[in-house]
Amino acid sequence: MEEEIIWSGKTSHVRYLFTYSIMFCTALLIYFKAHGYYRCLILVPAIWIMWNYLSIELSSITITNQRLIIKHGIINHYLEEIELFRIKDISIYTPIAYRLNSCANLIFVTSDKTTPNIVLIAIHGATVVKDLI
Repeated sequence: MEEEIIWSGKTSHVRYLFTYSIMFCTALLIYFKAHGYYRCLILVPAIWIMWNYLSIELSSITITNQRLIIKHGIINHYLEEIELFRIKDISIYTPIAYRLNSCANLIFVTSDKTTPNIVLIAIHGATVVKDLI
């Protein structure tokens, strides 16, 4: 049987919403209150925001009819593949900030020895993804 892609997506930026807002406020505070060379400290929150942004943009989650494939990493790239028959249980956890943006965390319990638990964070349409598996 040939492998077909059932679903493909990535984590939502809602995952880092709190971090984005705190770092943005920190950057504004540095910009308006710091003088002289201390203004270069504005690079710290800017780099932090870019790192979080890139960590989401460079990651991908693909579900085929045989496997769950997770790719992530900015400098070092990681690839995890889990056969679908190894997934024993699927749970959905929805914090309030995710609920407002129709996202949820998918928690997989597997029989795989290397990754017994897999958490997909801030997935749009998590119930649809759960039903596909």
